[in-house]
Amino acid sequence: MAGLAGQAHQVSAASAARSQSGPVVARPIFIVDDDADSRSMIGACLLALGLTNPSVGLASGNEARMALRRCVDVDAATLPVLVVLDRQMPGSSGIDLLRWMRTTPALRDLPVVMLSGDDDAAGVTHAYELGVRSYLVKPVGFDVLASVVRDLGLPWQLT
Repeated sequence: MAGLAGQAHQVSAASAARSQSGPVVARPIFIVDDDADSRSMIGACLLALGLTNPSVGLASGNEARMALRRCVDVDAATLPVLVVLDRQMPGSSGIDLLRWMRTTPALRDLPVVMLSGDDDAAGVTHAYELGVRSYLVKPVGFDVLASVVRDLGLPWQLT
């Protein structure tokens, strides 16, 4: 974690452009999981990494779809920098949401890390075919999640 905290602050091109007319606002990280404890744990891990990107907890695939659609339709600058997505949720699953994201041009390349209690090889393969950057099996330790987040190389806002 010391190496991460020592890195220079990075901002996305959209954030840099906004800084000319106002303060740089870190793009959010969407945490989509039907389990409130999992959302809290993931959010705590991201904070412990020193990320200042706000975490937005969403309890279902449907809720996440509505939030993403709002970002696309209303303000693209509010698109998340990352989606951390549970695979198995009631209603619209993480796979359903991911499939929809990959067919929506503005979301096609949005990085997704999938977390699931399911380590079924066919399910993991399917998630990678749909474009997840990483697939982690719950329970996930801090070090594993931290390593995956660091390795994404995204335009994080670091403290």
